Amino acid sequence: MSYSKLFSSLVHSSLWTEQDHVRILFITLLAIADREGYCYGSRRGLERLAMIDPDHIDDRDPWSALMSPDPDSSDLLRNPENEGRRIEEVPGGFRIINFVYYRSLRNEDDRREQNREAQRRHRAKVNQPPSAKVSPDQPWSAEVSQHKPISEAEAEKKKTAPARAREGTAGRNGYLDWKSKIRNKSAYINALNRKKAGLMRQLDKFETESDPKSKPLRIEIARINDTLKQL
Repeated sequence: MSYSKLFSSLVHSSLWTEQDHVRILFITLLAIADREGYCYGSRRGLERLAMIDPDHIDDRDPWSALMSPDPDSSDLLRNPENEGRRIEEVPGGFRIINFVYYRSLRNEDDRREQNREAQRRHRAKVNQPPSAKVSPDQPWSAEVSQHKPISEAEAEKKKTAPARAREGTAGRNGYLDWKSKIRNKSAYINALNRKKAGLMRQLDKFETESDPKSKPLRIEIARINDTLKQL
């Protein structure tokens, strides 16, 4: 199925001052043209497609109007050799002369729209709050549910904070809070071990254990070990 973009400049062109059957025929040709602007069919067949009754056409033949020079055409500045003609007859049908030019304008519009959308997604990603960025090596307490908007998840976190504080050890270490969400104990233990393994891999990157940057990792590993002992 072909697709032709109808530019608003058409209503400002000299074509729009033509009789109705001339304009309808041209728009019909636009609708059925292939990627190169070719429309195949006989004159009578294309007239039937455009719902033009040849017996009721006035003294203005639509084919002659579209294939004749137009001294008022805006295309004269861009392509003076066409002399304002809009179509030309080819073997098996007709070709819309400026079709490829306007198709390239359509593609430029599409590319600009795609670039704007890509930039919008990039800005949204850059401006995303750190608490909403999920990493496999981050503590679970810093993650936000992927199924909820960020603001909703933050509101829920604030609402449940007092209850977690009353839970004692479970509320302090941040890991036992997930026990109620994972019914299968063995799956929960496996998840903790995977988390611990990821932290260990990060810890191996430090040259010495005394490196102050490794302290948060060691604390996190110790918390996981404490949790595992309680299970």
